Amino acid sequence: MEEEHSQTDDQAPARNQAMPSFDEQARIVRELTNNTQLTEGTKGYIISSQWFTRVLARTTQGMTEGFPKASREGPVGPLDNTDIAITSGMADLKDEAGELFIPLNPEMRMHDDFEIIPFQAWDLIKRWHGVAEGSPVITRYVHNTSERGASQQNLMYEVHPPMITIQKLRNDAEGMSQDSLRNRDKPAVRLVASRHDQYQAFLKRAKTVAGIPMSTKVQVWKILDTSSPDEFTSAVPTPVVSHEPLFDAADAEPSALPKLVIDFATFASMAEGVKRELLNFKDETANEKYNGHTNLATVGFSETQSLILEEQVRPDGDEQYVSDKIQRTAKENGVEISPSKEKKAAAQDKLKPQISGTITRGRSHGNGKTKGTVGFQNLGNTCYMNSALQCIRSIEELTIYFLGVYGIS
Repeated sequence: MEEEHSQTDDQAPARNQAMPSFDEQARIVRELTNNTQLTEGTKGYIISSQWFTRVLARTTQGMTEGFPKASREGPVGPLDNTDIAITSGMADLKDEAGELFIPLNPEMRMHDDFEIIPFQAWDLIKRWHGVAEGSPVITRYVHNTSERGASQQNLMYEVHPPMITIQKLRNDAEGMSQDSLRNRDKPAVRLVASRHDQYQAFLKRAKTVAGIPMSTKVQVWKILDTSSPDEFTSAVPTPVVSHEPLFDAADAEPSALPKLVIDFATFASMAEGVKRELLNFKDETANEKYNGHTNLATVGFSETQSLILEEQVRPDGDEQYVSDKIQRTAKENGVEISPSKEKKAAAQDKLKPQISGTITRGRSHGNGKTKGTVGFQNLGNTCYMNSALQCIRSIEELTIYFLGVYGIS
């Protein structure tokens, strides 16, 4: 059983006076890492390659391997992960075990920018060198990426688990209770999940943090395009709302969270099929007999994104969900509160890529670029194609990438 520490204990610079040589340190850490047997849920600790290089550069082998001069200059110093982590605005994030979650810069890659080591190696490094003040303790977990029922497991650390922002559509059927008024001032909630979590279990978490009773069914809307200006206007005045991505591409800093409750005018201005998409997976969170095993990767939750939960207000009839009743009332009063078919078609035409000679598929970005291209002009020998498909199937990162590219769900 691993010895667990609090964040404060992990960062305590308690050093062992009998520090082994750099050669011995590198050997022990590598041996512990290579000999650790990975199982589902194994916890690993991340260390910055930039810091660890300072240790390796001082080994006998490292002296001849051409490490940068800066790696050999001055003392090694305490372990420092600040160059790979994002800590600003992340105090509310908890990982799948309920512990503090520290995101990595999205561009960070294993073996290039960081290494993952077992607790025993982490504990020794902490004793030998200490941990720099302000340096976060970053942990990740192992998951089996093989399909359910596969004869062999494919166990890997999930380095960049999706962070999902949860909002809910305002439900005026609740009336003007104190709870509903308080909810309108609350920020949206972010959940860290594993791509391999079961969808219904995740949906239970999402409903709980959004303050929706488990007995109330919801339908889930996935936000598709949040970067381009809205192409649609509503007959109902629409307040300005921000649906910025969680990370800005320029500096990878977290954006301010929107409100937990989104009003219908704003929701209606986000055209279905262009700005939002209804997930074709039913809410079975209150069904004790449900035994499905659909996971988040299958649903399409493989990367950081935003969701809107819409509550069911009637179990039958034409007005099953919040938006059904509002749209019907507006229609009876001659008010258009959702984009017309003509407006939708016009916006979608603007998003179509200008590509000839190939068959394209998948969602387009606001800049006209298509996320993924499929189709073959010359199949050649199909054995080569089969080999490529086997590679994609066997390597989790490639599988997740192509699932995201083509919007497969």
